Amino acid sequence: MLKVGLTGGIGSGKSTVAKYLKTLGVPVIDADQVARSVVEPGQVALREIVEVFGESSLRSNGELNREWLREQVFDDPAARARLEAITHPYIRQRLLAAMAEQSGANYLVVDIPLLVEKGYQSLFDAIVVVDCEPEQQLERTVQRDGSDAALIKGIMQAQSSRAERLKSATHILDNRSVQDALYPQINQLHRDLSLLAGA
Repeated sequence: MLKVGLTGGIGSGKSTVAKYLKTLGVPVIDADQVARSVVEPGQVALREIVEVFGESSLRSNGELNREWLREQVFDDPAARARLEAITHPYIRQRLLAAMAEQSGANYLVVDIPLLVEKGYQSLFDAIVVVDCEPEQQLERTVQRDGSDAALIKGIMQAQSSRAERLKSATHILDNRSVQDALYPQINQLHRDLSLLAGA
């Protein structure tokens, strides 16, 4: 089965593409969901996080205190590196297991926001980048989430640059126009990937 990585910066329209591919019958694995699953209560990664960051990283119900942890690592690259050194090996393992479980389709897609940043390129036969202008990313995310523009700019700075993402792409979906212009491109991508998978 052809393995396809789907990525794009915040507000690029990546989730729209993932949802639409699902309606076409393509298995889509959500890497964010996988990342959440590895730090659930009882998981080894959660125990390791508590060992490194202390009891404050837990809520009273035993779940990960995401907001607290996010504050600790947001402006501290060393702390972020420590956290990622714990979680990423488990995330990678789970992703590979989830990909191995898929069958019955020509290709599968892994929706993975930090594909380039975390060096996941080698896991995939093809990489699809959903692309738009940085100003559009900012504007769309503010409209979608009502988030603070400064916070979104911070997230964008922590992500790979547009040029770096495009350099990794085998396929590009241009989302600089209206959303309706994206769907014909996804249909064409589906045909191309099916062909590539030997369907």
